[in-house]
Amino acid sequence: MHARYANQPSFPMKNSAMRSYLFNWEKIENNDKKLKEHLKKKFGIEWTETRIERIDDNNIKLFFSDMNCFLLSLNDKRTMVRATLTDDGRTDDFIAKMENGDLNVYKKPDKPMDSFPKM
Repeated sequence: MHARYANQPSFPMKNSAMRSYLFNWEKIENNDKKLKEHLKKKFGIEWTETRIERIDDNNIKLFFSDMNCFLLSLNDKRTMVRATLTDDGRTDDFIAKMENGDLNVYKKPDKPMDSFPKM
């Protein structure tokens, strides 16, 4: 496996549609492009800088400009991450899943599989 993708799962999660990998909770970095692109598209923000401040095991501040940031919060069960845009309170939720000792975070599918029309 190519080193760049070594920490990214290469299979769909059980009983689910393919979910897009965004980042690893313990190893989040300033250059996590998938996460940054998703937040840019979802919230219409521009990245002028990237700075990460880990508050504690369950909360991370991800700055996208000098004064503006997202608060990434991991729930107590370690199954969901909520990104909250601190200046206006808008949110987006992600799925967290422990895999091979890593807590990987995925974008939720746009539509649940059971919401598709039956053929």
